[in-house]
Amino acid sequence: MVALETRSYSLTIRLFYIASLMLAGNLVGQAIAYGVIYWAIYDTQAAGMLTHIIMQKMSYFVVFLSFVLLGFANILIKRQLIIYKKIRGLLLMLLLCSAIPNVGLIPRMDYLREIALNDGLPIMLSPLAGYFLSLNILTMTLFTLQILLACVVGYRLSKFSA
Repeated sequence: MVALETRSYSLTIRLFYIASLMLAGNLVGQAIAYGVIYWAIYDTQAAGMLTHIIMQKMSYFVVFLSFVLLGFANILIKRQLIIYKKIRGLLLMLLLCSAIPNVGLIPRMDYLREIALNDGLPIMLSPLAGYFLSLNILTMTLFTLQILLACVVGYRLSKFSA
């Protein structure tokens, strides 16, 4: 009975799987870009500013794909494909892990960087360096968690569609 139901929704399941692969590929591509930027630019403050700009802009794509995948998961769950309930929780965590840095942490880090530059110091030599470093570590941790969650979603969907 489950095989008949999954065959009738095969296009939706394929779109779901393709969108999850795009999400994982986007995040892995971002990670590679960050590594290249830090390697190519000697000034770590400029490299950090550039990576945070890229992270903010690409987070909109991650949030969009997370919403699309969440919508597909809810549609498939309403159509009695209960196996997608496990994916829905991961997608909600992925959405939070991409929204928190984009809305809260990166703008705060930009503000701290501006305050330090107005005082004539780079951020890592200013009195705000400890706070900035903790926000930066939290941002990178959430980004790493985004990559892991996207890969887990893609892996679980590959098991479902096989």
